[in-house]
Amino acid sequence: MRKILLIITAVAFATFSFSQEQFERYVVSSAGYYSSNSGYTISSTIGEPIVKTLTSGSNTLTQGFQQGFSNPLKPEIEIYSPMDGAIFTATNSVTVDFNVSDFVVAAGTGDGHIHYYVNGALTMKYDVLAIPLTNLTDGNHVVIMQLVDNAHQSFTPNVADTVSFSVNVIFGCTDTTATNYDATANVDDESCTYSVCNAIPTGLNAYDITDTRFRLGWDNMNTASCIVLKYNVRYREAATSTSSAGNWTTKSAGNWTTKSAGTGNGKCSFGLNNVEKLMINFNPSTTYDLRLRVQYCGSTAWSGWTSTVLVTTADVCPDLANMQVQTFNGQQTKAKFTWDTTGVYMFARLYTRVNGGSAPFDWTVQGGFGIDYPAFHKNIFTFTAGETYRVQGNSFCSATMSSFRGNLTPPVIWTQPGGSSKLQNNGIVINNLNVYPNPSRDMFNISFTSEVKQDLRVRIMNAIGEELINEDLYEFIGEYTKQIDLTKNAKGIYFLEVETNEGIINKKLILQ
Repeated sequence: MRKILLIITAVAFATFSFSQEQFERYVVSSAGYYSSNSGYTISSTIGEPIVKTLTSGSNTLTQGFQQGFSNPLKPEIEIYSPMDGAIFTATNSVTVDFNVSDFVVAAGTGDGHIHYYVNGALTMKYDVLAIPLTNLTDGNHVVIMQLVDNAHQSFTPNVADTVSFSVNVIFGCTDTTATNYDATANVDDESCTYSVCNAIPTGLNAYDITDTRFRLGWDNMNTASCIVLKYNVRYREAATSTSSAGNWTTKSAGNWTTKSAGTGNGKCSFGLNNVEKLMINFNPSTTYDLRLRVQYCGSTAWSGWTSTVLVTTADVCPDLANMQVQTFNGQQTKAKFTWDTTGVYMFARLYTRVNGGSAPFDWTVQGGFGIDYPAFHKNIFTFTAGETYRVQGNSFCSATMSSFRGNLTPPVIWTQPGGSSKLQNNGIVINNLNVYPNPSRDMFNISFTSEVKQDLRVRIMNAIGEELINEDLYEFIGEYTKQIDLTKNAKGIYFLEVETNEGIINKKLILQ
């Protein structure tokens, strides 16, 4: 012990050249003593008592036994899988495994966390679990992993590791027994074909496409030696990529749905000759992937799927709007129908029938085969004076497919001018219902006669069914007159409705 102390003392007083590096190591125990002079400090720790204090001029050195030091932490991160330069040919999913040493990874409570970049895209990570990368595109990929502090700042020097790898997946038929075996393929795409009754269907196509349905057609796959037992069709919503304000939005393809496209009688005495299937319940304005396969008699195996056919459904057939009816006092059997549209269609049809009554009335299709776009009116001369009718209409977007059509408009109810305007059920009668002037800019006069005592309700409603005026009459008999002021209401169509316990009579009011 004496020899060691003398050497330390001699060095200290010979040059007093302690450098900062000599004191960078951490002290295991901070208890003990220290002495300093002129900026130099040396500490003594638990172990042995101070041995000696030496002086030289104005410098003092107190020396004792110094307990051992530990090295500073040296954080490291190492990616050990995949290997740098690896090539993946059978999968486009890769797991990144790594090690972290001398560093506690946690969210705010440790030494910091991890920033990792996949082809330049940053993700923050607060654990040391492996990183799964899925659905990677073919080509080169770079992963960088970096340790940062809790404030997301990197260290000096930078603590990081990088790995580069590539994905090269080749789709094709990998069955060596198939006629279309592809030796370069490393992932099977279910396209394999075989020489013995395993021919893939041909001629797959779509036609009669509407907004929600279409027909799928293909060639007849029966031959003298291969008899068709059944077909399967599969479809899914196709992947899409759209741009908005310079940013691309990608939507992945949906899941496949598989359905029967025809099944034979199972005896295979003759082949299944189906060459089409009606496909229904699809979404408008949507693109779908479709494939077809076949199973032949005498085999439990299916053929490969056909190549994908893309089918895009049509837009929704636009509805008619704002249906209106105009009558003419001088032509009591005539009515003019007008409407608007929300888009372009092929033709429109109108349907009329007598309104009310205790028995159902048949609808009459007005306009023959239809009123071609862009005509938005139709005059009809076949009505009965004084009778009350209702009308609805809808658009059609195909001359051959009646299913490709718009929705029916709400019903419009009107009464032809002339006649006695009578509603009669079981002796309950209202006669001579009259509204004048009609059209009017403000005031309407209403009159009618009740021939027997009865409870009545008189209502005025707008075109969407909102009630503006409601008056109840109890055990009313005789002549009724009333003036209605619609000055404060918007211009348009309004309806007068007179209701009894046995039925309803309607009149249309036009406020100009």
